[in-house]
Amino acid sequence: MEIAFYVLARSSRLELLEKLALNLTPDKPVFVEDVEPEWQVLYKALEFMPWPRVLEFLDERVLLIGWSVDFDPFELASLVKPLLAAGAQVPVGAVRLEEGEVFRVQTSPEVCVIYEPINHDFSDDKELIAWLCREAQKL
Repeated sequence: MEIAFYVLARSSRLELLEKLALNLTPDKPVFVEDVEPEWQVLYKALEFMPWPRVLEFLDERVLLIGWSVDFDPFELASLVKPLLAAGAQVPVGAVRLEEGEVFRVQTSPEVCVIYEPINHDFSDDKELIAWLCREAQKL
């Protein structure tokens, strides 16, 4: 069963989000020594992150990141914590089950799944992403 986990990574610094995006792709530097000193903390935080299946700038302050996951809170936390350590804010996340059911993921102060389905029928991921953006603006 395919389960998707989406988060919004935010920063007022476009350069931070650009470096974050680069380090979540196969194009990232191979060795920490290849990274400018100011970005080495970010590199180390993201060094062992799995490649996301979705990586898209929604605007210059928000990066959408999505992975295929198991419905495991520990796995979700292992994906969010490195983003926080890299300096990004992660205000909200969501898990979408293959059947379409969606669960909110609280990402601060601790990553936890709120096991109440979101009372909305999302026909596709675009609607879910729009919902995530609205939720992030509330925080």
